[in-house]
Amino acid sequence: MKLFNKLRKLQIVLRTTIVVFLLISVLLIILMILGIRPTGNKNIDVSENESVEIKSTLNILPAFGALNPDYTDDWGKTPNNPYLIETRDHMDYLQHLQNNGKLIPSDGEQYYFLLRPNYELDPWDAETGGVYKESETGLLVLDLGNKHMEPIGNKEYPFICEFYGNGGNDNGASPVAIVKNITIINIEEGQTDNGIFGIIGEGGVVRDLNTSDITSGTN
Repeated sequence: MKLFNKLRKLQIVLRTTIVVFLLISVLLIILMILGIRPTGNKNIDVSENESVEIKSTLNILPAFGALNPDYTDDWGKTPNNPYLIETRDHMDYLQHLQNNGKLIPSDGEQYYFLLRPNYELDPWDAETGGVYKESETGLLVLDLGNKHMEPIGNKEYPFICEFYGNGGNDNGASPVAIVKNITIINIEEGQTDNGIFGIIGEGGVVRDLNTSDITSGTN
C-alpha cells in the first residue's frame, strides 16, 4: 500500500511538472511572437565603426516613427502610413541605413518618409540641438546641433525612396517643418548642391524640404 501511495504521488508530481513545462513553453512562444513586433523607438547602434544589420522591413521599423503603428503590414510602404522622421536619431538612422544599402525597396515596393519633428520625443537643448517650435512662425524645427553628417544617398547607394519634408508646396500648403544647423561632409561629385540629400537615384523623390544654416565642411 505504501509503495502504491508513493507511486501515485510520483505520478502527480510528474503530471504537474509536464503541465508547468507546457505552460512555460507556450509563454515563451508568445513572447517570441510579440518580440518581432515593433513596440516603439529602440536604440540602434549607428556608430561609424559598426554597421547596422537590417535584414527585413521588420528590423527597419523601430528606427523610425509611424502615423499608424498598429498597421505594421504597410508601415513605411504607403504615402498614408510613412516612416516618420521625428528626432535627430531618426535622421541619423535614415542617413546610416541609406548609405549602407539597407533602404533598397523590393521590386514593386517603395519606402516613404515624412518629416514631422516631435519636441516631446527629442526636447531641444542649446548645445546639442533637438526639436522646438518657433513662436513667430509656428514651424517645428529639427535642430541637428551643427552635426557633421554625410549626405543621404551616395554613388554606391543613391536615394531611391520618397521623402516629404512638410515644408509647404506649390499648391498652397503652409510650411510645417524645417531642418537646420548641420554641416555636410564628404560631398561626392554629381551631388547637385550641398544639401542634406546627396545622390538621388531613379525613382527617388525629395519634396517640400525646408532647410536653414546648412554648411559644407571636412570630415
